[in-house]
Amino acid sequence: MQIRAQLLDFMFKAPANIRLQLSEIVCVMSKYDFPDCWPELLNLLKEILTMNDANRLLAALTTMDELFKRYRHEMKSEKLWNEIYIVLKELAPPLTILFTNVLQYVSTESVEKTKEKYDEMLNILHLIMEIFHSLNVQDLPEHFEDTISGWMEGLGTILKLKIDSVESAYSDDEPGTLDKLKCCVCDILTLYSQRYEEEFMPFINVVIEIVWEQLMGLDARVSINKFRFDAFFTSALTFLSAICVKQRYANIFQMDGVLTSITENIILKNLVTRPTDLEQFEDEPLEYIKKDLEGKECSNDLQQNWLKKDLVYCLILAVGAKTETVKFGATTLSNFVSHFLNFLNESVK
Repeated sequence: MQIRAQLLDFMFKAPANIRLQLSEIVCVMSKYDFPDCWPELLNLLKEILTMNDANRLLAALTTMDELFKRYRHEMKSEKLWNEIYIVLKELAPPLTILFTNVLQYVSTESVEKTKEKYDEMLNILHLIMEIFHSLNVQDLPEHFEDTISGWMEGLGTILKLKIDSVESAYSDDEPGTLDKLKCCVCDILTLYSQRYEEEFMPFINVVIEIVWEQLMGLDARVSINKFRFDAFFTSALTFLSAICVKQRYANIFQMDGVLTSITENIILKNLVTRPTDLEQFEDEPLEYIKKDLEGKECSNDLQQNWLKKDLVYCLILAVGAKTETVKFGATTLSNFVSHFLNFLNESVK
């Protein structure tokens, strides 16, 4: 008991780099002791969620994120569901209130808010989203179903967030905290569209429109920002892919220009081999292969537009298989593949 109390005290006072390690220790201990032999942990986390102390909030949320992440992949069992029930009963209400307050802070511009404060609040919001995701995977909790309107409205607000003072400092080569936050939101939307369609249906048209607008809005920034938006594009397209396969939403994607715009402005631009990819291929070929095990051997014949040809090959490989298995690969091909084989025979030497 004393060791647990001291560990938690150290964790809440430790700097960020040490806090994560202590949080891991807490999670290992909680795997055996929580909740039956360590009910104090839940009470302490609940208490901190109501505090106005960013450092303690970050420590508590980091621990909760690590602690609850296993809910995403563990097999359903009575023991697991009892634990989740206890967690939700104590933490879902204060987590919802904290989400509302933090989102209101970051979505309201003020000259008094510094970049550092924005970063801090965005980190807190990102952890809240990760926790929310973990708590929703096994089943839709009653509290979140009752407050779904506020959560969905908040997710839409996050996707539309644009904070110039924060984003201007982000690296071109990796996503910033706000980008990671938006990726997490798209993952949650995908989960709801696949698992809780009935509850999600009243919000789906608005959400699709917001995701679509964000993708189109990033179009002009992609060539400049290199890898920064890759993860967001993937998460957003995964959500749209989960929606478009459902017949009831087919009319959204059958509107004039929608599929053409998605293909030309998003998919094709993100399939093109970038200069940084070529640099890595030349300087670190093993790393390049690790990133893309199916990458093609690069040609030096730029006069033949080999980059565009490579793009065509990748696109056909992606859509050519109608059905496939892990063991045998593609088992049924689309009807147009036979025509594509003629193209390969004529164009690929």
